[in-house]
Parts: sequence; C-alpha cells; structure tokens
Amino acid sequence: MIKKLILIITLFGFNNAHSEVNVVVPFETIHIKYDNKDQVYNENNSGIGGEYVYSDKHVFGALYLNIDSYNNKNFYAYYAFKYKYQKNIILYASVMYPTNYDNLDIAPMIAVSYGYVRVTTTYPFGKLAGAVADIVNIQLIIPSGF
Repeated sequence: MIKKLILIITLFGFNNAHSEVNVVVPFETIHIKYDNKDQVYNENNSGIGGEYVYSDKHVFGALYLNIDSYNNKNFYAYYAFKYKYQKNIILYASVMYPTNYDNLDIAPMIAVSYGYVRVTTTYPFGKLAGAVADIVNIQLIIPSGF
C-alpha cells in the first residue's frame, strides 16, 4: 500500500510545475508522558514515507512505521499547511490520521524544519485533549528532485 501511495505522490509531482515530492524518514520519537508515567513507549520509530508539496504551501503525505510507539506497524496520512518563515526555516500546521490506534482518530500537529531536518509535535494539543502523552518526532526530509 505504501509503495502505491508513494508512486501516486510521485506522479502528481510530474503534473505540476509548482510541486515537489519528498521522501520522509522518521528516526526518533520522544514521548511527553502525562498520566501513566510507567508506560514504556518505543522511541525508535523506523519507517519511510513520501509527501507531495503542492503550490509550495500544501503538503499531503503518507508515512509507514514498521514499529510505532506501541511496537505495532502503523500507517499515517497527513495534511500540512507550509509557511516559509526564513530561507532555511519552514513552519507547518498539520492534521495527522493514524490507522492503528484504538484511542486516536485524528491529531493536530505543528512542525518546524531547518534544512533537511523536521521536528513535528502534537504538543500542546494532546495535553489539552486529555491524552496520556504527546510526541515529538524527528524526521529527515530528502527532496526527490521532481
């Protein structure tokens, strides 16, 4: 499924001169625990994804994690509004949809990137919604050149 989605994102990139396609590689997740301080989370979330950036402002992406925070396979889809703050600093406001969590349907996120590194977080939205934890995820963004 992830291969098909990356192919679709790549094909969209060919159809729009104002678009780009990136490969997303998450490599670390930090959990900010609130309720159950003894809960053990996997913080080495290996996976890969792709994103399609349209008109330099709208980002549609998909991410597959071989091992998520609960040691499960998980697939995420997301949309982000991208704002170029400075030459190498980009801010994002986004919504993420995970497919393998019983207690989470959709999550708002914010992110900042510098160069090819992006840090995304659900903080403070999880805390405000009464979640047991918020996450901070570090990703490597690799432009495909499309």
